[in-house]
Amino acid sequence: MPDQWKAVFQLCCLALAEAAPARIAIYGSCAARADVDAEYNLQGETASGAPLYKAVASDLHIYFDPSCDGTTTDSRWIISHLSGTPDRSLAHDLDGDAACNSVAYISSTSTVAPPQGSTWTMDCGGSTQSVELTIEEVERSGQQIAPAFFCAYSCENRGKVTRPGRCFEKTEVFSTRGVSWMRLATRMSEIPEGAGVNIVPLTEEWATYSAGDMTWEGWFHVKAAPAAGRSMLIGTFGTNDADSTFSNQNRRRHGAIWLETDGTLGLSSNTGESSGYIQGPNVIDGKWHHVAAIWNQTAGGSAQLYKSFKFLHVRYLVIAGRAAILEDFLVNLKAAMALESNTSSDDVWVYLSDEQVIGNEGRTAVSMVVNVERKSADIALARLVRSDTFEARMMNALRITTDIANSYTGLLPVENNQLIYDSMFPTMAYVGNGRLLVDSIDYAGRLTYSPLAENIADNGQFLVGGGHQGRAVECELANVRLWSVALTEDQLRAVQACSLPEPASFIGGSWPHSLHAAWSLNGHFINSFGPLDNLTEESAWEEQLGTGFNSADGMNYPYWKNLLTGQAVQTYTNEMDHHLSRLNGGDFIRGGLCDFSACPAISPETLCPLQRSVAFFSTEECEAFASFNYCRQAGSTRNRPSMPHLDGCHLGA
Repeated sequence: MPDQWKAVFQLCCLALAEAAPARIAIYGSCAARADVDAEYNLQGETASGAPLYKAVASDLHIYFDPSCDGTTTDSRWIISHLSGTPDRSLAHDLDGDAACNSVAYISSTSTVAPPQGSTWTMDCGGSTQSVELTIEEVERSGQQIAPAFFCAYSCENRGKVTRPGRCFEKTEVFSTRGVSWMRLATRMSEIPEGAGVNIVPLTEEWATYSAGDMTWEGWFHVKAAPAAGRSMLIGTFGTNDADSTFSNQNRRRHGAIWLETDGTLGLSSNTGESSGYIQGPNVIDGKWHHVAAIWNQTAGGSAQLYKSFKFLHVRYLVIAGRAAILEDFLVNLKAAMALESNTSSDDVWVYLSDEQVIGNEGRTAVSMVVNVERKSADIALARLVRSDTFEARMMNALRITTDIANSYTGLLPVENNQLIYDSMFPTMAYVGNGRLLVDSIDYAGRLTYSPLAENIADNGQFLVGGGHQGRAVECELANVRLWSVALTEDQLRAVQACSLPEPASFIGGSWPHSLHAAWSLNGHFINSFGPLDNLTEESAWEEQLGTGFNSADGMNYPYWKNLLTGQAVQTYTNEMDHHLSRLNGGDFIRGGLCDFSACPAISPETLCPLQRSVAFFSTEECEAFASFNYCRQAGSTRNRPSMPHLDGCHLGA
């Protein structure tokens, strides 16, 4: 054959090869033949030059047959069950039954590919029907199939490999169903004998945990905003009371990530001298979001201004003894200082004390603290230093206070005796701050975190998934964790993965490596501080994370402890008895980051995934894959190095 004809022949063959897709999919079969709706892989060509396809998960084949019984001249494309591999050397009657039996067929003279979008004659369980079948090419995505953790092989008939993976255990999450939430007790149930206190103390675990920097983080899928008013996604607030101000400035202390009625998140705290608010994004978008609150007491992310002075001829004991006078006086002083420092009243803290030195000469000392952003602290300080209106504004705050004249002393008329003295030069100090990160994005805002001697869960409860004013948040939750460090943005990105990094190398330090609590909320186990109340199902087994938590057992960590019997074991197995209860309307459901579509359920018999496989175009390809994976699983005993980069959630073909 001349070279130029060879080139033309090669081009024609190439065009023919490209015309036959490597994989096709069929849709539109009748209900009785639902198994036909599947994907089919190219197996090669028959003697007539037409492509031969086999279903990925069955023995259904699609092929062209010039004469289905060896005598008829009606050429057709056929869909039929074929046991074994059909004889591709036969020119006709490929199934060898000398009959035209089939699941479906369509008359055609084209040998290039099965007709797309055509009417086929199909056996629909006792009746023959005309069915419009859609046949489409399946594009190969080109995704790399990680060979780790495939655990079942069957390479006959070009075979398949089923796969589990690391994230399949995370296929269940807790759903509040809009009626439930979780509560962690941060105070003891009663005052210990001989404690010598009148208030039930904080648990030792919580007092230790919250004394320094903290990170609260977890995965949340919020379904709807609270209709009756904002509620908490995670945090603490009084005893579910919405009032924010009481007499003598006793406010309900809180630190919380709020879910507002418009679906946005926000972070705030008024613990100690904390104030400010950080506005976050709208999270009601049908997606899971990783949400984190970082409380940093030591980084100097915010600043405080300090200013003090004294009122002469104003008796402190009268003010302190009259709630109406005290409350109005504090409100007026805070408003005056907010004007002086260009802040809001919520950012100002006012403290009064008695400076009386002579019986008939009232003296009241005033100390003020103002929370400001670190970047604007110098400007705010300079504003106070240069102010020529400070004393006038403070005196006006005094004069407009309800019934304040009852506190005046001095010579008659007493209304003319008041003045300010010992006005100290303002000073500044750097304090902590709070940060709100959603999907590792740090949202702008200012939150000064200065808890002083108070505790961020001083009220005795830490809530997850709602609880403020008894309002639940309709959401799903997974992998809520409490850290005793302020995680960095890079670290937060790392903990968002399917598998948590090893805390020892991730954080460092002594056990428990700053991870104080980790609730997977998948119905299997709870850990650290103790059980979260209100969960629908509670496992009797609790994973012990750190030496500060039930360490009297003398076990090496981590270990498992039965909450009902006290039994402790080093290794936990699924055969151990569980205690299940139904409480408060929540439920465990399939879903989460690695839901069923990405990570299927595992068979309890084989620990292999259900309804998931990787199909191959040849037996050799399947066997090579299986052999490689066997070496991977055997590890160093087969002279193959460890490949940790293959761990994780794997995508298959």
